[in-house]
Amino acid sequence: MKIFTKLCVVVIMALSFAMPSFAQQKASLVGRVVSADTKQAVAYALVHFPETGLQAVTNSEGDFTIKQIAAGNHKMQISFLGYENLEQTITVKAGDNSLKFELVPANFKVEDVVVTATASKAGAATSSTISRTAMDHIQSSSLADVMSLLPGASTPDTRTLTLSQASSFSIRGGASLGTAIIMDGTPMSNNANLQSLGAGKMPFAASDAPGSAAMATPTSGVDMRQISTDNIESVEVIRGIASVEYGDITSGAVIVNSKAGRAPLNVKLTMNPNLYQLSATHGVQLGAAGSKAGALNYSADYSYSQYRPTEGYSHYERVNGQVGYTNSIGKWYTNSTLSVGVYRDKAKPTPGDENDFRYALQKEERLRFNTKGTLSFNKGWFNNLKYAASFTYTDKDSYFEDQAVNAEASFSTSKTNGAITTSAPGGKFTLENGSVITNPDGEYALRTPNAYMYNYSVRGKELNTYAQVIANFAGTAGRTSHFIKVGADFRNEGNVGEGKIFGGTPLRTASDNLSTQRERSYDDIPFMNTLGLFAEESFNWAMGRRNLNIVAGVRYDNIFGFDDVVAPRVNLSFDIIPEHLSIRGGYGITAKTPTLEMLNPQEAYFDLLNFNNSQSTVASEKQKFQVVTTHAFDTTNDELEMATTQKYEVGVDFKIGQVTGAITAFKDSSDNGYMFSTTVNSFQSVDMVTYEALYPEDGSMPALKEASRRKVLLSYATPTNNSSYETRGIEASIDFGRIDAIRTRFILDGVWSRTESWNNGLSFDRANSGNYYNHMGVFNARKSSFYENLSTNLKAVHNIPSIGFVISATANVIWREGSWMLYENDEIPTHYISVNDGKLYDFNESMLSQDEFKKLDVRPDLDVRRNIKDSYMSPVLCMNVNVTKEIKDFLRISFYANNAFRSTPLWESTKTPGSFRRRNDRAFFFGLSLNATIK
Repeated sequence: MKIFTKLCVVVIMALSFAMPSFAQQKASLVGRVVSADTKQAVAYALVHFPETGLQAVTNSEGDFTIKQIAAGNHKMQISFLGYENLEQTITVKAGDNSLKFELVPANFKVEDVVVTATASKAGAATSSTISRTAMDHIQSSSLADVMSLLPGASTPDTRTLTLSQASSFSIRGGASLGTAIIMDGTPMSNNANLQSLGAGKMPFAASDAPGSAAMATPTSGVDMRQISTDNIESVEVIRGIASVEYGDITSGAVIVNSKAGRAPLNVKLTMNPNLYQLSATHGVQLGAAGSKAGALNYSADYSYSQYRPTEGYSHYERVNGQVGYTNSIGKWYTNSTLSVGVYRDKAKPTPGDENDFRYALQKEERLRFNTKGTLSFNKGWFNNLKYAASFTYTDKDSYFEDQAVNAEASFSTSKTNGAITTSAPGGKFTLENGSVITNPDGEYALRTPNAYMYNYSVRGKELNTYAQVIANFAGTAGRTSHFIKVGADFRNEGNVGEGKIFGGTPLRTASDNLSTQRERSYDDIPFMNTLGLFAEESFNWAMGRRNLNIVAGVRYDNIFGFDDVVAPRVNLSFDIIPEHLSIRGGYGITAKTPTLEMLNPQEAYFDLLNFNNSQSTVASEKQKFQVVTTHAFDTTNDELEMATTQKYEVGVDFKIGQVTGAITAFKDSSDNGYMFSTTVNSFQSVDMVTYEALYPEDGSMPALKEASRRKVLLSYATPTNNSSYETRGIEASIDFGRIDAIRTRFILDGVWSRTESWNNGLSFDRANSGNYYNHMGVFNARKSSFYENLSTNLKAVHNIPSIGFVISATANVIWREGSWMLYENDEIPTHYISVNDGKLYDFNESMLSQDEFKKLDVRPDLDVRRNIKDSYMSPVLCMNVNVTKEIKDFLRISFYANNAFRSTPLWESTKTPGSFRRRNDRAFFFGLSLNATIK
């Protein structure tokens, strides 16, 4: 906090010295915005000057006025629903200025239709913007589909296109948990998600993909399949160093802007072999013409996905509805939305399969209110005050049931460490010395049969509140211009759900390592409060025709009662050859708050069986019972800290004639990411006591005599900062421009990246024949996972504007792809944890000859081929085709076919000959959409 205080002082001093120098020639600008085709006024269009923060909204006549604008050149942006964004540089002279602007309708009849992602401007964070037209062309059914337009992106998996599994988004090898989804100015948070069986374990897997989650888990990002794109106007994906106004991120951000304002009724039907989707959007002007009542925009969509077209017992449903209000009252611009969402992921047993008892149902209901606005002052250096706030309530219920087989085990219902419980009649048993052990109130032990039905629910009620305010200042001094933003945001996140509920005995398998489940209420978990403060300046220095742009800022985040972090960020660019060649670079630190589960993990429970005579041939049925000792351990990690990522970028932008391009080299790294893992402190040495029965001749309950007492070593997972990764890569994009003679534009983009990820903590292992009665070997090992990929997309976009026809073909080639592991220091332990006391001791190789430590020799169990690097997979082509045709002014039809040539080659591993992998096996897919506009 002291560091940030000093930074704030520096910012205030800089403002104090800078403000007097902001004396400059002032001017006023009066403008009119009209439609390029009808020449009619465009009301409620947003006029924005990104370099100064100035903005205005057109009135019912399409007019706007900006006073106190500095004389000189200004970059200006005008946007409105249903039109292409207008970006141009204007010259404002001292005094009064009057200009007229025309917006081009966003349809497929424009001369140079844009159906691909467009790159960010110089000086800004590396990002891509996807327009409404581009989303319509690819027929996106969810926000996840839009990511296929990013440079070098591979053809989307059919499970993404069919909404058959949870879909989170990762940027440049970072964790999806650290990718922020900013919806209309406020973040969609997954921090209060507690849909887990503990330690991040998902309640159940997707029925179509056993290794994938059926919903967003506490260790993943927001489930993007819940976000329909039919009511989205634009999407910006920030891959580089984001502005300091964006907090709670590590890898990047996805900025989503919903439709707002007046628009004709639009009805859309989308179909593919697994999915059908129906949506409607409409915007109306309130009040009579010329009134200031504002505009109302509303939408609804329904989607139904069958995981397999020939089966109807596993499916996903999505229902979204939204109402938005937009108005401009004097100097106040406001936009508010109220949205609801209902989501169902359901899997029923296979009809006719007597061995399939699996039933899974994930229900989620969301209510979200969001508001944002701008208060314009334009007084001297103070331009405006922006605000954004949201409240989200999410009700989640994950229900699962199945049959347990070969699952005979003993349990206790106790949550008390050291508690001894029994299933004996009366809840008590007698020891040999005559002492009586009685169950604690309401607690007991039980023994499950070999096969039984079990079920559980995880019920969460998430509450997320967010508020942000930003003050924008701007001015010029000589040849330099300054745009300064100072702001703060606050988050309050919690969960008041019923929590984990078991309808009987929790399932316990041999792989659970003596650990067992317990119910847990989420209502007693404290809310998480986070305060963020930030300041940033956008600096421009005009050197003749050249410009130096620097965007530098610092952000401070504090989680009350936990941790804080200071994160500086900077982006800069310089024109080498004006309008033809510029260089840029950036550096920044981003920080991610932990989730509620990481801050408040559930205790780890272990049930140790002391006595069980259920298989005894001597005891009568009345004499059979079990005795169980429960051990409970706090899994909180007091050393947990906020995860941070360091991001570096350097790039070049060029323009040669109509050819434009960008090349960016980047490096992202983190050495304290979140994960649940085992640490030295999560090993516990406890007594394992076993009893034998002394059966009386009268057939009464036997007394128990201690038969043995040994030490066992228990372990559990705890939240840690042990997740590390480093990604290096190069992104490139070249737009060759439109060749008018053939009405075709060619775009080539690609990415090469190499990601290394590893657990930076200690590793623990012992021989396969080892058990809980042995010591645990501690290795200063590093098991690194590598993934390398080189892929390109050559896109050809052909259009005939007069008939509203667009066809695009994308040749997606993965030239180089490979993954491998590297194991280091995994043969000889450097320490060991003693089973006798659970403490850490030094170890050396000579100790392996002693009988006590022979189980720590893991070398016979290691795969001798583990460090052999497999060959890279051979190049593979995936050809995708998208076609859109407008029929008059009210109907549009679109079709797509991914992997149209059905290229699915086999690749054989050189490391394990005879092992094959089918390439592109989930790439072939097709779909159709019909879009009707009712004016």
